[in-house]
Amino acid sequence: MKAARMSLSLKSAAGKAAVFAVSLFLLTLLGSVKPQAQSSLTPALEAVFVAGELIVEINSEVSIAVINQRHRTQTLENLRGTNFYRLQIPAGKSEKKWRKRLAHDPDVLLAVRNPLVHNPFTTNGRSVMTYPDAQPRLPHTAAEYLLQRQIAETLKPEDLHLRSQGAGIVVAVIDTGVDRAHPALASHMWKEAREVADGRDNENDGFIDDSEGWDFVDNDNDPSEHFEDPDTTVAGHGTFVAGLIALLAPEAKIMPLRAFTATGRSDVFRVAAAVKFAADHGADVINLSCGSTENSSVLHKAIQYARERNVFIVAAAGNQQTDTPLYPAALGEEVVGVGAVDGADRRAYFSNFGVNVTLNTLGVNLISAFPGERYAAWNGTSFAAPLAAAAAALLLAEEPNRANVRTILEETALNLDALNPDFARRLGKGRLDTLAALQYLVTLPALDLYAQIELQVRQPQTTAHGVAAIYTVGDYQAFTLEAHGLEARAAYRLYVDGAALNDKSLFSDEFGGLKIEFTTAPEKAQLPLPETLKPVTKIQRVALHDAGNRLVLENQFAAVGDVAPPGLYFAKQAQLTTLASPRFIGTAMVQVYGEFSSLEVKAERLLTEQIYQVVVDGVELGAFVTQSDLLEVTLTSEATNGIALPPRLRPIANIRRVEVFDALGRRVLQGEFKFSGGVIGAPPASDEQGTQVR
Repeated sequence: MKAARMSLSLKSAAGKAAVFAVSLFLLTLLGSVKPQAQSSLTPALEAVFVAGELIVEINSEVSIAVINQRHRTQTLENLRGTNFYRLQIPAGKSEKKWRKRLAHDPDVLLAVRNPLVHNPFTTNGRSVMTYPDAQPRLPHTAAEYLLQRQIAETLKPEDLHLRSQGAGIVVAVIDTGVDRAHPALASHMWKEAREVADGRDNENDGFIDDSEGWDFVDNDNDPSEHFEDPDTTVAGHGTFVAGLIALLAPEAKIMPLRAFTATGRSDVFRVAAAVKFAADHGADVINLSCGSTENSSVLHKAIQYARERNVFIVAAAGNQQTDTPLYPAALGEEVVGVGAVDGADRRAYFSNFGVNVTLNTLGVNLISAFPGERYAAWNGTSFAAPLAAAAAALLLAEEPNRANVRTILEETALNLDALNPDFARRLGKGRLDTLAALQYLVTLPALDLYAQIELQVRQPQTTAHGVAAIYTVGDYQAFTLEAHGLEARAAYRLYVDGAALNDKSLFSDEFGGLKIEFTTAPEKAQLPLPETLKPVTKIQRVALHDAGNRLVLENQFAAVGDVAPPGLYFAKQAQLTTLASPRFIGTAMVQVYGEFSSLEVKAERLLTEQIYQVVVDGVELGAFVTQSDLLEVTLTSEATNGIALPPRLRPIANIRRVEVFDALGRRVLQGEFKFSGGVIGAPPASDEQGTQVR
C-alpha cells in the first residue's frame, strides 16, 4: 500500500483536494499527421534550442549578480522559489561554449541549453508538416459538443457521472491559454481563494493577483485565449483541451496556465515554471498536450517536484507515427503518456506508440470548445490527453488513497492487441475504461482512518506551507509530511511530540519542496515507521525547524466530533460486504472538516432500479432506488444533497455500523468502522467492541 494523497479534503460542498493534469507542450500541440508525410517530420523531431540562452541553477550561497559578472551574462528570468535562472549569453557567442564555461564554475550546479517548445505547424514562420486536417474544423454547435456519439458509446459519461463528476479536483491546463468566458467553461474555472485582487502579492509567492491562473508568456495574471486565424495559428488549442476536461469531469475546476503563444511557441523554462506553479497552487492533475525529443533535466525536475506532491501528470504521446521517445510522455513512471484511438478502438494512424504510450483513449473527430463562443472538431493525441486527465480527476475525487489511481487505470484498461495486431504490445496497457476503474474502487481495502492537518506558518514573510497526515489500512500504518515554499536545497529537522524524528537533517529539493514518509511497510523512498510513533493515531504535535532551529511550520492533531479544529481533516472508511451475496460490494465513509461533516454510503453491482433501505447504527435513513446497478447515499451536516444527518447519528465521528437491506428486508451488505470515534491520540477500538464484519 502506497502513501495516500496529501491534501485530501471533502467532496461536494467542502470540496476534495485538487488533481492536476498537465497537457503536454511541443510536438503534440496539433492535429493528425498525413501517413505519407513521414519525410516531412524530420525538422520537427530535431531538438531546437532558444538562441543565445542558457538555464543555470546556482549555489544558494552566491548571488546571480556575481555569476553574471563572472561570465558576462544577463538575467532574463528567475524560476520563482528556486535558484534556477534563464540567462542571456554575450552576443555572438556559442551556447555550447558558454554552457561549458558556466558548468565549470563551482557555484553553478547546473548549466544547460533551453530547448525550444513549439507547435510543429511552423518553425520560424515556415511550414514543416502537411496535415489533412491540421486546423480545427469550424463551425460546430454546443449540442454536437454535448452529445458526441463516440464519447457516449465509448466513455459512457452518463454512467461515469452517477459515480463521480470530479468534485473538488483541480486540473491544470498548461497550453496556449483558455477562453475563460466561453459558455462551456465559465462555470468550470479555478479560483485561488487565498489570493485577493488588490495589486499585491498576498501569498508572497512572486505572483501578483494570480487568483485565476497565470500567463507565463506575457508574465501577467491573464491566461485568457482569444480567437485568431486558425489557418495561421493554433489559438484555440488550450480552450479545446479545457472543453474536453469540462465535458467529462464537469465538477472539476480548470486552472488555466498560458505557456505557449498563439503560434504554439514556448520553451522548457516557461513550461517548467508553469508545472511548478500548478503544483504549488493545489493542482491535482496537470495536462501537457505537447512534447519534445529533448529530455530536459529542468522540466524533468519540475515534474518530479509535482509528482512528489502526488500530482497526476498526463502528456500527449505525439502525432508523428513513431516510437521515437518524446518527452515528457516517455518519462514512464512519472507521466502517463496518452495515445489516440478511434471509436472502434483502432490506433489513430497519426498516433505515436511504444515508449510514448501508457494508455490510449479517443483522439479522432472530437468536438470541443473554441474561443469566441465557438465549437470545433479536431484530431490528435493533444486531445486524447485531456480525456485521460478528466478520467484521473473522476477517480481522484472518489479514491482516498490517491497513489492507487494510476494502477487502477492501467489494470482496468482494455487490451488493444487483437484489434491492432501490427502494434501488439506497443500500445501500453490499452484503452482507458474509466467506468470499470470507478467500479473497481469499491473493491479496494478500506482506509480505516485518515487525518490531515494543515501546517501553520511560524516564520513571517515566508512562502512555506505544508500538511502532515496519519492513516491506517488494516495493519498498515503511515505518517507523512509534505512541505513546499521552503528554501531550496536547505537543511530542516522534523519534530513529533517534541522529539526529533531522526538523527539526520532533511534537505529540501531544488524547488524548495520536502516530502518524507514513514510506514510499516516501506517502499522505494519511504522510511520505516519508528516504534515511538506506533500507533500513529497517538501522534499529536508536528513541527518543522530550519537549520538554525527556528520553528517554520507546526500544528497538531486533535479530537473530532461533529466539528474539526481549524486546518484538520478527518475521515474513516468501512468496507461493506456480505457472505450471502458476494457479488454485492460497497463502502461507507465518514468525513469531518471544520463545521462540515458527511456520511456517504456507496454500493456497486446491486439490482437495477430496485429499492434498498440504509440503516446506520440502528437508525433508518430511508429507502433509496438504485441508478443502473449503483446505490449512492450522501448525508451532510448542511443537507447539501437534500438529506441531513439525523441528530441520533451525532457526533458523526462515532458512527460504527452500516447496513443495507433489500425490499424484502434481507440484509445484503454490512460493515463496521474499525475506529469507534474521531479521537486522535488514542488506539483503535478492540475486537470486543464489535469491529469484526460478519
